[in-house]
Amino acid sequence: MIKKERALPIRLRQLMALAERIDPRWPDLSKITKDLSNQQAGYHGEQYLDAITSPFLSPHFHTFRDLKLSVFHGTETIQIDQLHLTPHFALIIEAKNITGEIEFEQKFKQMRRMKDDEVQYFTNPTLQVERQKEGLQLLFDGWGITLPIYTQVVFTSSNVYFTVTDEYEEVRDTVCKSDQITSRIRRMLLQNKETVLTKRQLTSLCSKLLSLNVQDEWRSVVSRYGLEEWSIQKGVWCVECKTFSMVRGNRSWACTRCNRWDRHAHQKALDDYFLLMSPSLTNRDARAFLGLDCNRTTHGLLKAMNLKHTGKTYNRVYLSPFHRIGGAGEG
Repeated sequence: MIKKERALPIRLRQLMALAERIDPRWPDLSKITKDLSNQQAGYHGEQYLDAITSPFLSPHFHTFRDLKLSVFHGTETIQIDQLHLTPHFALIIEAKNITGEIEFEQKFKQMRRMKDDEVQYFTNPTLQVERQKEGLQLLFDGWGITLPIYTQVVFTSSNVYFTVTDEYEEVRDTVCKSDQITSRIRRMLLQNKETVLTKRQLTSLCSKLLSLNVQDEWRSVVSRYGLEEWSIQKGVWCVECKTFSMVRGNRSWACTRCNRWDRHAHQKALDDYFLLMSPSLTNRDARAFLGLDCNRTTHGLLKAMNLKHTGKTYNRVYLSPFHRIGGAGEG
């Protein structure tokens, strides 16, 4: 039973919006394109993991996809790719869509990737899932829950090869390829027969975790890539022409190139604003970004989107639907 479905990651949403709006003359365009490709690959890996674990979904197997929890007394947020809750145990799964030859080294707890004659070092993902387990365990302890918690790191690409140094048993038990995870879950189900939580307790636990799920903090993509104001194109996108050629007509938007009409074209533009420019928006900001002159028209468009806001009509500030309120920050 799916308790929380996976949504498109905010970082990927930002990069997709940026790829459309970045001026093609921007000198470091290749960096943005590469990051977008990497983010898309990671998301596809997570979706693949969802697909191969879906046969376990049942009334007794509760699954959260992309769960973000504020833990350690609110000082940290842990992001869990998959969390499975059963009456017998909890299972955290982290997806990694990385290719190449992967070596895990025990002494310094690091992961090295060799690919195309290039060596890269990464934080060992076993440390990542251990931190997630610690955070979840802290919540369980506070609620008086004694459910065992297991962790797995799943490499979703078939083009990966592992080597483990120094008899690093922790990695052998925790890391696997995607074609091994289903057998590992079945083994856990066979080895954990004791019922720790009743159906009511499990339902209550799921509700508590859902209530603690938080949105991402806003992070400035402009700061991250050192962008300048001119490099972000304003306007309303035409999905047919792939250009910012939509202008406001009578109760709708019309493309000046292909004559396409779209009543809701401004919604994507305003989403882009929240993703790229700021977690908050005024009527003036919206007019400048959409290319509108009329205060009243802009107010009507914003009001129809039912955005959270602060202030009264003439000094209203609209808030991003994608981000944690009050969570603005630099990249």
